[in-house]
Amino acid sequence: METKKCTRCLKLLEVSAFSIHRTRGLQCWCKSCKRGYEIANREATNARHRRYNADGRLKAAQKAWRQANPKKCYASKKSWIAKNPEKQREMRRRWKAKRKAQDAAAQSAREAAKALRTPEWADKRAISCFYHVAERVTKCLGIRHEVDHIVPLRGEIVSGLHVHWNLRVIPGRLNWSKGNRLQEAA
Repeated sequence: METKKCTRCLKLLEVSAFSIHRTRGLQCWCKSCKRGYEIANREATNARHRRYNADGRLKAAQKAWRQANPKKCYASKKSWIAKNPEKQREMRRRWKAKRKAQDAAAQSAREAAKALRTPEWADKRAISCFYHVAERVTKCLGIRHEVDHIVPLRGEIVSGLHVHWNLRVIPGRLNWSKGNRLQEAA
């Protein structure tokens, strides 16, 4: 049985009564002394953390780390999501609930833009076929497919029309990454 002396209470205790220090091996205080110190100084510690957070140093340091380590940040996030699927679903549900009004406004604006860019002479049946194809491809492959406007309806450089020759069925992820940009032909 290995023992170690706590430098705070000066008792000789088993090694299991000490926490592991990340560089020195074992902590110099036993677990009970460390816990007592943390409880006694909780308010002072919290005040120090609040001051550090209030002046923006913590956020700046975190942002700098994320920018310097994007792969580690992405891997960490993916790992957490894989370990906590229920928490992730709950967070997403709460986030969507908060954004309900914003999402409704954005969808309404998109529908209005589509209506403005659908000429009367457009072949609505051909347009509808693209949406049916996207639905069937999604069902068959199990990968979400969407109808994409080749020339975006609300592009920065040019805006297209909601007509059948400006539509194509592509995977959803590709459509999201494209956004409102016009893809140059390769």
